[in-house]
Amino acid sequence: MKHGLGGLLLLAAALSLQVACGAVDEAPEAPGLGVAEQATRGLLPDLTVEEISRSSGGFKARLCNRASHGSESTFTVLMTNDGTGSSFQTNPVYPFSVPAPGTCIWTGGISCTQLGVGCKDFITLTVHVDDTNNVIETYEDNNTMTVSFREDPTLPDLTVEEVIRTTGAYHARYCNRGIVDSSATFAMRFRNVATGQSFDMTNPLTVPAQGTCAWTPQLPCIVVGSNCADTIDVQVTADVNGAVSEWSEVNNDAVAHFTPSYALPDLVVSNVWRQGSAYVVSYCNQGLGTSTLRFQLRLMNATSWWTYQTPSYAPLPVPAPGQCAQVETSTCLGPSCWPGSFWVTVDVSNDVFESNESNNQRYMTFP
Repeated sequence: MKHGLGGLLLLAAALSLQVACGAVDEAPEAPGLGVAEQATRGLLPDLTVEEISRSSGGFKARLCNRASHGSESTFTVLMTNDGTGSSFQTNPVYPFSVPAPGTCIWTGGISCTQLGVGCKDFITLTVHVDDTNNVIETYEDNNTMTVSFREDPTLPDLTVEEVIRTTGAYHARYCNRGIVDSSATFAMRFRNVATGQSFDMTNPLTVPAQGTCAWTPQLPCIVVGSNCADTIDVQVTADVNGAVSEWSEVNNDAVAHFTPSYALPDLVVSNVWRQGSAYVVSYCNQGLGTSTLRFQLRLMNATSWWTYQTPSYAPLPVPAPGQCAQVETSTCLGPSCWPGSFWVTVDVSNDVFESNESNNQRYMTFP
């Protein structure tokens, strides 16, 4: 007993000496993580759920990696009906791969019946990405999102799908992804993410017809504290005041990142020639950027007014910077279409924002 008491006294003295000499550190900032693991936290992915969508048949979620690093790990996704507790986990035999840094993926559709609900019923749904914690991430506390859906989804659904910066202004493309039209009007907000400076387009915009999109009028860069050539993140929000009753109220905004090197396409007609009983038009993108938008091309005889225009259901894609493409007109054998002089125009309806909008037309004469 005497020996045991002496040992305890010696241990207490040793601990006191360690504290005095600074040998005992404070608790680590992330308890339970080894030093090596803490050091690598900045080199890990960061999975988030950023959108939940409901269609007439089920639910799907948009999953993103918001870090600057990826991972070879895979994961599953758990969807839970918060009202009933019914849940569905995606197939672990075919797991998802971590998206590349800064990119997103969509889950497949999870049927409403798998969550114990009809697709027109009210539901509060929680989506948990990497629900089994198989992926080591920078942050582990931002893997869920909860959204409530209205009882009847037969409503419009406004989304912002593209933000463009020209040499003097911003434009945003907004769409109605719902399954009905609406006569409601709304305001659009442009906001400088870094400074919070914002501008509301209070001149009301009309909800596009179901499945269609429209562009906002141009907004001068200066109203959000930008000079149109700076590095900036711009958030654009449709229906900022909640004037439109929508299918989903959580997908109304988008954030676009612009840098001084941000560039636009520049479409031009490079050449036109006769080939058999038709014409071939070569068009090029001589700009420094490209676009996901598509356009129509028109060839018109300046004397007879014979016209060929690419069909609206098959618009042409913008070539990559410095690249060209060709399109052949329909057959024309009558005197109305040749020979003669022609006006050839690319981007007839100005659907594509370009660095130069004044060089889309060319006048050519054929013998």
